[in-house]
Amino acid sequence: MSYSILWRSRCNEAIHHFVSVLLISLIYLTSELNIWGLSLALASAQLQYFASILGMALVFSAMTVAGRYLRSCDGLYRRWIKDKVDFINAQLGVGFSVPIIMLDHMLSMRDVGYIVATSVVTNVVSWTGVFFLALAGLSLLSAFQSHVSGFVRHHAAKTPISCRQEEKGAALPAAFHPYESQGKYVTSEDSVATADHRPSSSKDHHHQITEIEPSPTGSSGQHDKSAWYLLKSNGYLSACLVGLIAIGIPLEMTRSDSRALDGFTLWLCWIVAVRLQRMVKQAFFLIANVRCRHTLATMINPVLVTTTFMLGYTRLRGVLSQSGSVTNLLESFSSGTPLYSLWTALIRSAPLPDNATYWFGAGDFALSLLECGIVAWGFKLYECRRQLFSISGLAIFFFCSVAAAGNVFLSVFLASALGLDRLEALAFAARSTTLALAKPAVKTLGGNLALNATLVVSNGIIGQLLYPILLEKLSIPASDQSTDKEQDPERDAMTDTPRTVAAGTAIGINGAAMGVSYLYEVKSRAAPYAALSMTIFGVMTVAFTTLEPFKGVVQALSTR
Repeated sequence: MSYSILWRSRCNEAIHHFVSVLLISLIYLTSELNIWGLSLALASAQLQYFASILGMALVFSAMTVAGRYLRSCDGLYRRWIKDKVDFINAQLGVGFSVPIIMLDHMLSMRDVGYIVATSVVTNVVSWTGVFFLALAGLSLLSAFQSHVSGFVRHHAAKTPISCRQEEKGAALPAAFHPYESQGKYVTSEDSVATADHRPSSSKDHHHQITEIEPSPTGSSGQHDKSAWYLLKSNGYLSACLVGLIAIGIPLEMTRSDSRALDGFTLWLCWIVAVRLQRMVKQAFFLIANVRCRHTLATMINPVLVTTTFMLGYTRLRGVLSQSGSVTNLLESFSSGTPLYSLWTALIRSAPLPDNATYWFGAGDFALSLLECGIVAWGFKLYECRRQLFSISGLAIFFFCSVAAAGNVFLSVFLASALGLDRLEALAFAARSTTLALAKPAVKTLGGNLALNATLVVSNGIIGQLLYPILLEKLSIPASDQSTDKEQDPERDAMTDTPRTVAAGTAIGINGAAMGVSYLYEVKSRAAPYAALSMTIFGVMTVAFTTLEPFKGVVQALSTR
């Protein structure tokens, strides 16, 4: 009987895991089809690169409308979709490493020095300027908001009781309600309500199994359970190793097709990097020294570690190959063609200028996952919709427009003034824009695409190394800590201060997709503002770099 119950439990776990993987694949495929359809609609205006951003906006809008009119929408989302979206977001980093892996040429030491100096100057100016501009503006809005709210309350207090509204909140306009305008985090109430009903940890579950279900042979059954837990916790790692040996290597040797080999290697490096950081965070010998553990875990960034591993892998394979050329190997790793462009070319039987064989490598798949993640952020915006539909959310549009203009014009001017050549200076026009929009922006200007990709990814990596420290110093709430059901959620729920919104705006503008991904990973309340900032900043950057007369001004600044 015990064996029957045990195996039934394990069978249910396997089925649940299979269904989760199936749903994740379905979300990925649906997102890519969404991007493809939008790219076809935007093709006539040559704006295909806006497809992923527009897809995010459509998902957010559709979920918001559905949540408004269907009571079951929010429950269905949290039961079937939320954890899958969180999983996709946690794996986006694997795509951030591709642009750096694809670098196949070295700049001179002179250019490297100028690029580093320009990066330092532009980052310092942009980070501090955006943060303090947003902080000052939001603080003024908050003060004005408080003044108006106090005036309305004072006026309402003088009104006869018979004329007052039955509900307290109805006396204030929605835009000036102190709780709504500060952007209550929608998921906080659910986390409080379900805190006492969350599933037990694997350790507690293991203890229950061994205590309730003794082994028929008289042993505790602990060894069998440990083996099952080991298999579950290392399933993806084992799959990568088996795929590498059973599929990747044979295909490379028999058909010279390295896609499976590159793909399994890339995911193996990513999983090892994530495990390595997790081990450092939980290292028992560093428990006494929290600061040291935190610093080491921050330095062992999965994106940075994966990039380092893959740089070694690709260069070693280039040396060992018959041609001895790294360039050919990198072309098989990633053609640089988005999946939606590949599908469009196949359907129309149209040739691709940069990809005559319609090649889709492992690096292209990683980049398509990044596009899928941007669309999936529409779900994350839905979770925090109250934060966006507020005075603070509306103010972000103004700050991002100003920041985009300053970044495009001032960054190119500074790069040129500090001594960079024209092509390298133009790469700074979209130095912190998400990769999906930075490439068409810099390509239109005629800038150095490889340098721009390096700037975007390096800014994101440096940001991820510094975010834990900066968020702690600024006292930005990193997660919902309320777990006591007896607490008053209206009184104890965290509100978004101008400092939280300003931090999210600065990270969204300067950290782009990597910054947003990190904030969502740590469940920061600044995350939705960062996603909105990244979107508006990216759209305005493309406008300033592709439309006249702005395009001509930028190109003129690069030749000074």
